[in-house]
Amino acid sequence: MPPRKRTATAEAVPEPASEPRKTNGGADAYEFDVEEAPVQPKAKAAVAAVTHIPPVLTASPVVVSSKLVEVNKKLGSPPKGKDALLKLLKIARTELETLPQDVASLGSCKGSLPGHLLQPALMKHEDKDVKLHVALCLTELLRVFAPDTPFTDPQLEEVFRSLLWALARLDSAKAPTFDTCLHILQLMASTKAYMVLLDLAGGAMVPLLFKVLLGCARDDNLEVVELPAVEVRT
Repeated sequence: MPPRKRTATAEAVPEPASEPRKTNGGADAYEFDVEEAPVQPKAKAAVAAVTHIPPVLTASPVVVSSKLVEVNKKLGSPPKGKDALLKLLKIARTELETLPQDVASLGSCKGSLPGHLLQPALMKHEDKDVKLHVALCLTELLRVFAPDTPFTDPQLEEVFRSLLWALARLDSAKAPTFDTCLHILQLMASTKAYMVLLDLAGGAMVPLLFKVLLGCARDDNLEVVELPAVEVRT
């Protein structure tokens, strides 16, 4: 008769326990050779999960625009020529538009740029394009600094007189400056920068704002002006 095939796995025969070795510690002191059990994969994974320490998350460093830093330095002593000055203001406007609502994004410019823009050589410039770009830069600064402001109350009055001057030019949708003035109004509405007017000169500038917005409403611009204007007036 041929031998039967084995279908069951043979059980491992346990090795005999090691014999105790007597030590010099007395009649009852013995040592045993104990073989360390291998660590199972699941146990290794559990240990790894417990001992793993996630890395400390740090905030990404704020990258300050080198162009804005350069323009800010030049605006400290603004050029007398209109074209050169307007070029600097356009670069400043473009760079400010890309910044988040975070003062840190201004870097070293945060303490000096607001004052540079308020210089009489810029605020009272005879060219309307220069004055409009100054107003645009001031509005962008209000956005970046919100809900705070880098200006004192007297300076804020100057700022908003500049903005009201720009908003008054919304009366003609065909004017080449219309889109620029509309952008100023939209920024004021989205950042609620107009709320500062309530605290300036006892709120005396609020009626001026309403008067300007009502005065610039026309049939040809109402569709695009109405929404931000209503937001500002409410």
